[in-house]
Amino acid sequence: MTYRFTVGNYGSAPFKNVSIKDDLRQTFSGTSFQVKTVRTLGTLNVNTAFNGTTDIELLQSGNTLGINQTQQIELVVNVSLISSTKTTYNNKATAEGESVTGLKATDESTNGLKPDPNTSGDVSPAEPTPIDLQRPKEFIPGGFSPNGDGTNDTFVIENNGFKRLSLEVFNRWGNRVYRSNDYKNDWDGRCTEGISIGQQLPEGTYFYIVILDGKEKHVGNITLKR
Repeated sequence: MTYRFTVGNYGSAPFKNVSIKDDLRQTFSGTSFQVKTVRTLGTLNVNTAFNGTTDIELLQSGNTLGINQTQQIELVVNVSLISSTKTTYNNKATAEGESVTGLKATDESTNGLKPDPNTSGDVSPAEPTPIDLQRPKEFIPGGFSPNGDGTNDTFVIENNGFKRLSLEVFNRWGNRVYRSNDYKNDWDGRCTEGISIGQQLPEGTYFYIVILDGKEKHVGNITLKR
């Protein structure tokens, strides 16, 4: 997922030592995540060591923000979803700055729908940014390699919540070469239909129809490579 932070100086004096902190452990409690990239969309210098856990500072030290100036940075995070149930993750960052006289201002983020020009030290209103994520009930791979090496030898469809799966596979001429009304991730590339029953199918692109619990239909293609 991608977060975009906008920080602005709505006061009458420039800010120095601008800081943006985001503790992702609070956002993704109980869920594994990994920071992929942090980049600037303006002139702010980002902290490339930011990881959201042991280092929660998004900016390098020494950043400044002029009067009526706004800047943006972008954060990309990979989240490992466990459940197929929709989950809302609320993220909140804290920005700080210091005036030339040493007066510090702190503000918490809003959800991005409106700017937040509060007076110095006023951290309200704070509106966390909600993102709803849901792991799909299934993961259908783009191919497999039934060559007997013990890796990807069968066509495995990851089950994250459905009870029954049916699978039909067709070759490029539209002939059905495999069918199972209760698929158990055991297709090893052999033909189960027509005159070639029991034979290993040649390498190539095949087309599938997957139906989950008798109602949810998925159509696509897979590559068989030995």
